[in-house]
Amino acid sequence: MQFDPEQVNAISNQAARVIGPKFMDLIPQQRHLYNGCMTRLLNDHNGVASSVTDAEIGGVWEMVTEHLFPPELVALSKHMESQQKEGE
Repeated sequence: MQFDPEQVNAISNQAARVIGPKFMDLIPQQRHLYNGCMTRLLNDHNGVASSVTDAEIGGVWEMVTEHLFPPELVALSKHMESQQKEGE
């Protein structure tokens, strides 16, 4: 589903308000998961950002950062990345 750019902007602003600067701490894999989940959430709301609640956005954040790609996997991913850089 293609979303109206105004709706994408609206949900992005809402997510920035709900999540705040913590979003900048995401590693690329988490950011990819988060964006996919937010796309699905907006799709579930028929592209209407105003119908998405703060709790739903917080739930996406929790799902990505605590269940799908928790801190332990972040640490492992960063370790593996540093090992690859050392091997180059």
